Amino acid sequence: MLLRRVHRRAFASAPSIRALFDEKIALGKTLPPLDDNQTKLEMYALFKQATDGPCTQPKPGMFDFVGKAKWEAWANLGSMGQDEAMKSYCDFIDALAAKAGRSAEAAAAPTKPTPNTDVQTTASHGVLTLGWTQSTLDDETIDSLVDALQAAAANDSLKVVVLQPKASIAHSTVSKAREVALVNALLACPTPIVAVVTGPTSGVGVGLVALADVVLAHATTTFALQPATSSWIAHSLIAKLGHIRANALLFLGEKISVGAAHGLVTRVLVGSGADFDAQVAARVQLLSQGPRIDLALLYRRQAAAQLQAALAADQQRA
Repeated sequence: MLLRRVHRRAFASAPSIRALFDEKIALGKTLPPLDDNQTKLEMYALFKQATDGPCTQPKPGMFDFVGKAKWEAWANLGSMGQDEAMKSYCDFIDALAAKAGRSAEAAAAPTKPTPNTDVQTTASHGVLTLGWTQSTLDDETIDSLVDALQAAAANDSLKVVVLQPKASIAHSTVSKAREVALVNALLACPTPIVAVVTGPTSGVGVGLVALADVVLAHATTTFALQPATSSWIAHSLIAKLGHIRANALLFLGEKISVGAAHGLVTRVLVGSGADFDAQVAARVQLLSQGPRIDLALLYRRQAAAQLQAALAADQQRA
């Protein structure tokens, strides 16, 4: 593990430890996203030990997979003191920076939106926004979304994740493996998820909306599905819309408006351009500045076992 390979340095005093720790936090924000879950967990655990001390929180439930992994990583540090944890965190970041070819000077550079071939990722004031311009949720775009959601799960400073496609979401053929990865990443996301939709939405896009915790939709938005819809989408729609409205989508192939999507859409917004964006930003700000939400209250956490069973059934039929 990376933690075991770092070189320890001498620290003069507690104030200097704190100053260097803050410096390394800033440096860490300039580094490329981590692609190794174990490294993410080690970094998270050291940060929590350094800022909060030994873990005293109750162990998360069995279906909170990410929360349980983070809790175990933190708890495994035992009674390590906060100063020692700060030292270890600083060495940990230095090792990551050396691997990435970065130095402490990079900490002074402001962070910019991270371009991705398929998904644009922007983080600001505890809000992570994932945007994409493709009109279809294809395998490549889903891979990028999954990567971004998994990285978000290791970022303890985030309070809200916003999914904001820049275009309508058309029906597309997606592999079952990608659907499983996407659903698992959504279920594991440790913050509320806001979905912003601005036009006709179909296929996996409807499922993505159904798993969001807050859905902000433009008045022109419609929802539609193709035959043989995945079981996890059907389960989510029935839970949110009720059987009668969901069956219109699932079995009759009807297109429903936001006005008929009671239970699926949180708020219908009008306007366009900057006015629409301002309405979205105002509601996202309420989430990001308010107290942390008990994730156990969210539908996707309460229905995790049923959704996992639906995914398994879809894979068996594939």
